[in-house]
Amino acid sequence: MEHNRKVMIRFVCVLASLASTKVSASIPVFVQGDLGLPCWRIPSTVLTMNEASGRVFVFAEGRNFTGDGCCPTQLHRNGDPCEIPTKTIPIRNIYFRYSDDGGHTWSTVQHVGGSNTYLGTVTDPAAVWLPKEGKLMVFYGGCYGLVEGEGGTPAQYEQGNCTYMRVSKDLGASWSEPQKVVPQGVAPSQYGVGWRPGTNGAKVTRSGRILMAGAMYHSVFGRGVSVLYSDDAGVSWSLATMQGTNSNSTTSSFVSFGEPALAELSDGSVLLSMRTETGIVRPAALSEDGGKTFRSTTEESKLLPQPKGGCEAALISQNKILLYSEPLSMYKNRSNMTVLLSKDDAKSWQPLPAVYPGPSAYSSLVNMAIESSMFAIVYERDWDTCTSNSASCSIVFNNISLPSVWT
Repeated sequence: MEHNRKVMIRFVCVLASLASTKVSASIPVFVQGDLGLPCWRIPSTVLTMNEASGRVFVFAEGRNFTGDGCCPTQLHRNGDPCEIPTKTIPIRNIYFRYSDDGGHTWSTVQHVGGSNTYLGTVTDPAAVWLPKEGKLMVFYGGCYGLVEGEGGTPAQYEQGNCTYMRVSKDLGASWSEPQKVVPQGVAPSQYGVGWRPGTNGAKVTRSGRILMAGAMYHSVFGRGVSVLYSDDAGVSWSLATMQGTNSNSTTSSFVSFGEPALAELSDGSVLLSMRTETGIVRPAALSEDGGKTFRSTTEESKLLPQPKGGCEAALISQNKILLYSEPLSMYKNRSNMTVLLSKDDAKSWQPLPAVYPGPSAYSSLVNMAIESSMFAIVYERDWDTCTSNSASCSIVFNNISLPSVWT
């Protein structure tokens, strides 16, 4: 308890802010009513580059149901619990929009995953850009043991999970057919009943390795965080080894944790930060072999803060610069969207000027230009068409400009 208190004080109750850093006004990307859907959640953002310019993508779940932090006033009264209606058949699809002008204007909403049915529901988008191959890849969770859109029974859907991957070679104009992501050479006793991606768990290292951290669902150990990696642009995948506190006996996951985020440090090591339902700091692990093996760490500067009850968070790195985003309020769950900055490879942190003080939840970070001081945050927040207790009623975009001397 004392350790948690000290960590929160160090990260949150810092009075000094960085006046030379600028955070732009929020620009809406997905809002209640787009495509006639009441709710949009779980953003993932990525920058793609061609010879002419950069295009930034935002992927998200479009939901036909309310609740889970999104309560439009036309369907919920202010003060009502923000819960999913019990008679609703929940359907989620993955959509995206893109911007060619730094996030100021956005394309029409486009569909990339899901079959608009209960059994074809897909979740948790995570996107990466492979600069050498010129490929945009999006991953999302679906039904374990079923091919997307093929059908099955609700019991089959509920008993497991799987991950699909789609690839675009033309900056989102067309996409490959969905393919399952399955690690090679892994016994069923290790892989359990399935795996689905973490929205901020997809990264491409400087060596070109794709890392995909996500949630593994094991019939014996329950939910845990695992990492897959690919050295051939997603053709084949391997399962990383997890060692230390909370690793299960198969060393395939850190049990009881979820919603991971990854960042590569300047020496090529990889920081893994994970959500927990208890406490106000996120457990962490480090990999010194580029993501093949992760060992839990108790180094205080790697144990990043989270709100009570936990929340998904985002990490991004450039050389020794790291940014971390999370709704950090000491008094209310999921409000006060905050970005913390480290200039020394996650050895110390300080808060940037406030992004948004009101209700806010899941987020994603992106570097807006290669080797630049321009970043952006995409995050869920309240909206004027939703009740006051809705922290996830819209998805908005803010540019963040750091002093160029830092990068």
